[in-house]
Amino acid sequence: MSNPIPKSCKSRKFISVPNTADETAIPTESFSIMSYNVLSQKNIRRKMFPYASSNSLKWKFRKGNLLSEIKHLRPDIVCLQEVTIDHYHQVFQPEFTKWGYIGELHFSYGKNHGVAVMCLKEKFRIVSNLRIELGCQRNPNDPDSFYIPDNIAQIFFLEFNDNSSADSLTQSIDSTNSIPTTPEVEGSLELDSQCENELDIVMPNKKHKSSNESLDTSFKESQKNRIIVANTHLYWKPDGGFERFQQMTKILSCCKQLSADNKYPLLLCGDFNTTPDDTLYTLLTCPKPLKLSLDMTEQLLPTTTDYDSSEDQEDFSDDLITDENNAQQLLEAQKNIEAIYNNDLNMVNSKLSKFYSDFKNYTFFSSYSNYSQFDESHLNNPKWTGEPLYTNYTNWKGTLDYIMFQRFPFEDTATNSINKCNSNNNPQAFVLKEILSIPNTTFLIPGLPNEVFSSDHLSIMAKLDYFNN
Repeated sequence: MSNPIPKSCKSRKFISVPNTADETAIPTESFSIMSYNVLSQKNIRRKMFPYASSNSLKWKFRKGNLLSEIKHLRPDIVCLQEVTIDHYHQVFQPEFTKWGYIGELHFSYGKNHGVAVMCLKEKFRIVSNLRIELGCQRNPNDPDSFYIPDNIAQIFFLEFNDNSSADSLTQSIDSTNSIPTTPEVEGSLELDSQCENELDIVMPNKKHKSSNESLDTSFKESQKNRIIVANTHLYWKPDGGFERFQQMTKILSCCKQLSADNKYPLLLCGDFNTTPDDTLYTLLTCPKPLKLSLDMTEQLLPTTTDYDSSEDQEDFSDDLITDENNAQQLLEAQKNIEAIYNNDLNMVNSKLSKFYSDFKNYTFFSSYSNYSQFDESHLNNPKWTGEPLYTNYTNWKGTLDYIMFQRFPFEDTATNSINKCNSNNNPQAFVLKEILSIPNTTFLIPGLPNEVFSSDHLSIMAKLDYFNN
């Protein structure tokens, strides 16, 4: 007797995605991948979800819905965010193990939740994985340094199995901020000194690292079918565009080195806390370099300075402004603010130039970027087109969650406009086949979590073909 379909899955279906890939080509592999922010119980406050029933906010109730949904959909790869540490150890890891998954949780310093990648051991072998600490403190002796919040990312090297047994699976050594579920990594990973200085990385198998081993011998010589999966949860504040840009730059810096000159294609998943109209989305999905508008560039300015604070002259009465001293003070304050603004703008433009140079070949296709073509209820957002209207449905509603896969670089290296980014017709290692539909608002009003959907985010899932070129 088959298990009943969870209520959260009854209103969802898989949608076939048309593409221009060669229909006669036979994929090397096919697989599915899910990204799901499961809402850490530690982050639930009644005032955040005033519309929610008492039952729908309790972990004892929520965990059953979350687990039954994932178990029913059974993705080959599951990327989770906001996984409470003790719930991972007590609930998620034991259940996933019973279902045939292996994986690991990584969490950042000072947080009680983290991100986890789990994959079916019948489908994949974990070659290696690493944890990237995305935060850094501001250096008081370096005027160009900035505080970046302590979010986390993880990168998994996965190899498709040839009907291999569970005994052949490998895993990383336990570290202070990781909870593994599975044996030891195949080889060492070595990053160059620049990357190690920029990132706080817990290296897998580090205590067994040999000076004679390198990324070349560990990965480049392999002829196996391998992919890289990066999972993250970026800084949450709406005005934190600068911080998220810095965090994503760190993630891509590691992925670039570890991908062995694009030999191993990359999937980028998670809660980016970035809407499709944000500059970071454009930087990820468009060929580079780009010509950004001033408004888009200003989204990446650090928020440590209120550039408008001294420009609001309505706060000064006519009597004060006519006073010569006050007028001079106002003028000096205005000049200081403008100098800081121009300095920050130059700094951001410099970082953008480096981003274009470093990640020229890192253009991603968002699996849900053409979702509005398949669902007429997702056509009316004035801020963006293509992506769903929402993957987060609370008092605030919008799209924050993504499954992106790397595309081969465009032949045209000239400056590209941002209106030709979302196309699934370029030669690539991944070809999108299906995506999981987004529930209609009928099932979500007035907001999440509710009795059926037990997170404030919706799961997203894609089925892809992989071609080893």
